[in-house]
Amino acid sequence: MSAFCASSVFTCYLLLLLLRTLHCSAESTINSTAPRRRLRQLSVNYYATSCRQLDQLVASVTAQQFKEAPVSGPATIRLFFHDCFGCDGSILISSRPGSKEMAERDAQDNKDLATEAFDVVNKAKALVESKCPGVVSCADILAIAARDFVHLVCFVEEAGHSVRPWCLMRSQMAKGLVQRIASSACNGREVEELGISISLNDLAMSGFIPPYCFFPLQFLIQSYLEMQFFFQISTSGALCLDFVNSFIEDSNFGLDMPKMSLIPRGPYYQVKKGRWDGKISMASRVYSNLPHANSTIAELLNLFSSKGLTPDDLVVLSGAHTIGFAHCKHFVSRLYDYRGTRQPDPAIDSRLLKALKMSCPSFGGNDNVVAPFDVTTPFSFDNAYYQNLESKLGLLASDQALSLDTRTKPLVQALAKDKQKFFQTFSLAMDKMGSIGVKRGPKHGERRKDCSTHMS
Repeated sequence: MSAFCASSVFTCYLLLLLLRTLHCSAESTINSTAPRRRLRQLSVNYYATSCRQLDQLVASVTAQQFKEAPVSGPATIRLFFHDCFGCDGSILISSRPGSKEMAERDAQDNKDLATEAFDVVNKAKALVESKCPGVVSCADILAIAARDFVHLVCFVEEAGHSVRPWCLMRSQMAKGLVQRIASSACNGREVEELGISISLNDLAMSGFIPPYCFFPLQFLIQSYLEMQFFFQISTSGALCLDFVNSFIEDSNFGLDMPKMSLIPRGPYYQVKKGRWDGKISMASRVYSNLPHANSTIAELLNLFSSKGLTPDDLVVLSGAHTIGFAHCKHFVSRLYDYRGTRQPDPAIDSRLLKALKMSCPSFGGNDNVVAPFDVTTPFSFDNAYYQNLESKLGLLASDQALSLDTRTKPLVQALAKDKQKFFQTFSLAMDKMGSIGVKRGPKHGERRKDCSTHMS
């Protein structure tokens, strides 16, 4: 080499420079590709070796929580929706005392998220950490828990009774009220509305009926008062008998609850995993990234399009409102001053309007009052939500608008007729939404030990 270099110093210099360049290039290639090898794609089997029993661990928590607090189901599904668009567990972070920027959880649009949903995630995370420490993200646990509740939202009494909104009638006060209403309704007699309202409020305030069970009873009673054709058709007697039997006959109206079993009702779908928890949680980012109760279809379509979702995705994902509840503040403007008209929304059934006004007066005082999105089968994950939209029984203005706009109406009609089609498309849409804005790898994400606190 020295003889060759002596004869051609310039050539030797070029060779050395080339070797150095190749060496640096190789180092650069290794350094640039190494992180990519660690960034695995979302996969159903992401934890197949590191936490094989993950789904079973989360399922044991969701089933127990749903038995103890049924509101955990719809609350957790809603929490997942609020975490996505950008499914990274940032909704779970608690604001730090003295921080200039509040966390997402404390944004105005998230303040009424039920604490039961956060409890589900925290309990599931604690169990998973005890078996697979430092492996599974909070974002993945939330996605799995939401799927579990979609699948299990339905209760049946173990004694063989038919499925019913069991929590509505569990006290002697309730029994007396229902007997009075049923007796009058089945005989075609009117019942004083003010008296009903006072009785219902007394019943709710007594603590015998949980808030999330209160409204369906009120709507049932109001429906019986308004639907006079019940007393003009041959089946009126049977309808009344069914009403009475469902809530009175062979039921225990004491304070003790009957034993309940969960039965599958909604679709079961595989959850892709591999999300990392986000390092940023800012309340200021929430409003522009969430659909709102009074959003127009155009606004909703624009928002969904910005996240890579289609008009069909909008219709299908809105079907999550087949369960769950909304506070009065989200729909009260429909009842009294729809879009500044000082009139109710014309696209709302008169019976539903009257019942909602009883619960949500225009002068306020209804911060803790809720109504079910699905007023016909509020405790079952089914396609009744779409059937309700066709009958002007949608709770939110944004829901009802889906059945009126030509861009979304055809799919509403199709899903109202075909429950299996809804289940299939909902499963696909949840997978699609659950992949939006996910964090992968330590550069952009973390794996929290405590879901409410960042790692650093």
